[in-house]
Amino acid sequence: KLKNEFLLRSSHGNASRNNLFVRSFSAPLPEVNKRQRYKTDITKLSLTSDPPILTWVDDYVPSSLQPYARLARIDKPIGTWLLLWPCFWSTAIAAPQGCLPDPYLLGLFSVGAFIMRGAGCTINDMWDQDIDKRVLRTASRPLAKGDLTQMQALRFLAMQLSCGLGVLI
Repeated sequence: KLKNEFLLRSSHGNASRNNLFVRSFSAPLPEVNKRQRYKTDITKLSLTSDPPILTWVDDYVPSSLQPYARLARIDKPIGTWLLLWPCFWSTAIAAPQGCLPDPYLLGLFSVGAFIMRGAGCTINDMWDQDIDKRVLRTASRPLAKGDLTQMQALRFLAMQLSCGLGVLI
């Protein structure tokens, strides 16, 4: 039986999609479905700064591609923004006085920042897989959890780096 039910909302995105019900049970969990995989016990929630939150990846990305989306952390945009703002700013400074920055160049920087940020997350998880398994905050990452193998991650990284090279060329 349920003892408590809490509603958490993520700080970004559509709140109705990002609702997460965190439950603490007095009995074993019932049969686990797809959306319950990322729910956690309230006692574990207080131990980590990065609780699992259901995002648009759970709703719109096919289940076979979800581990790759989580590996690249496409549902967490802050890393992309941190790469993108200096690119936008420098493009704006380099534009002729009184003119807007080149939209094509801004688009290339946007795609490049998105791809290379994902590649950075992928290689980080490949290097830290053994450590991630022992840390509560990172234990649910695809490599640490066993959703992907090192070889699958390496192929995904090669694809990301090839796309990044394509943007560069």
